[in-house]
Amino acid sequence: MSKNNKSVGNFPPLRFKGFGGEWTKNSLGKFAEIFDGTHQTPKYVKFGIPFVSVENIGDLAGTEKYITPEAFETEYKIKPQTGDILMTRITAGIIGSTAIVKNDNPLAYYVSLALIRIKNESLKVEYLNHFISTSFFKRELHKRIIHIAFPKKINLGEINHCFITVPDECEQRRIASFLSLIGQRIQTQIKIIEELKALKSGLSSNIFMRKVKLAEHEEKWVPVQLKEALTIPEKIKPSNIDKNKLLTVKLHLKGISRNDNSDTLSIGSTNYYVRKKGQLIYGKQNLFNGALAIVSEEFDSFLSSGDVPALDIISSKIDPEFLFQYISRPSFYKRLESIASGSGSKRIHENDLLSQSITVPSIEGQQKIASILSAIDKKIKLETKHLELLKQQKQYFLQNLFI
Repeated sequence: MSKNNKSVGNFPPLRFKGFGGEWTKNSLGKFAEIFDGTHQTPKYVKFGIPFVSVENIGDLAGTEKYITPEAFETEYKIKPQTGDILMTRITAGIIGSTAIVKNDNPLAYYVSLALIRIKNESLKVEYLNHFISTSFFKRELHKRIIHIAFPKKINLGEINHCFITVPDECEQRRIASFLSLIGQRIQTQIKIIEELKALKSGLSSNIFMRKVKLAEHEEKWVPVQLKEALTIPEKIKPSNIDKNKLLTVKLHLKGISRNDNSDTLSIGSTNYYVRKKGQLIYGKQNLFNGALAIVSEEFDSFLSSGDVPALDIISSKIDPEFLFQYISRPSFYKRLESIASGSGSKRIHENDLLSQSITVPSIEGQQKIASILSAIDKKIKLETKHLELLKQQKQYFLQNLFI
């Protein structure tokens, strides 16, 4: 692969060695026909013709939605076939998401998707599928969106007029093959992470249900109320409020981060308190949706409102990591919805949470369990970081192997 220093528009910044000649630019409609799906709201059945929508376009074979063969024959004049591309054409579905149809088995799709069928064999379907993923083609799609519609969409005629640039067939195949290999590696990495998460979930469940022994003898677990291991800290207000140091707790155990909406917050109407490293922090309105975390060193002395309280962990009573592993199980935090109180948006107040009981082994047993589960968490985090690097790599090549 070589770097092209030319700034003209008929060569990409990167090019595989051995390829030359100019790339041609033309409208997609010169190479392909564009069709839409059914405009009828589908009536789903348990078994029948798989139905693809914006939500499940990434897994054509894994759809759990079906329509009857009779509805399929009635609603679809153009039926997907091997080599067709399905593409989302509404902004609600991230416009330009695609999937290649792999066989001629019946497949139904809604009007929110466009079906692209290549009519000029000089354009290779794998190349086109990758080209649609490029940022400049997606910008082309967004420029042509009908802004009066909601959700905003691009109509079939405008898709026809979108420009694509095409090298000769051999170079198309080389580019598509290279990017497909990266895509396969990404899917492998996703599978690795999913298997690690499944391992963690199964092991955690077995440990806390005491189906797995971590020592030669069965250690006795005893009930402990959370108020014996956690305390409500003194509410310390900052001398001044830095909007860049406001915290939010993400749902589904995705941790804490800076509040992205801090610029729109009315600071004067809300009390904010200092949060410290090692505290358990949670969202009162969404604790039962996994809005909880341990404050890391990165966010030490950051601020949150009373709706995102923090609790001090008494480490002599309970191992902090063990505590988090215990309460971060969906089987634990989801049932806390039953103790939420208030009218309108219900909240789980500190004292209500502290009234809950858990069952624990000795401190030594807690530390052993925490060590095992934390090691899997660290592996998941490492593999997730590697996945993000692979995705960044693919985006780099999508940006530089095309024009």
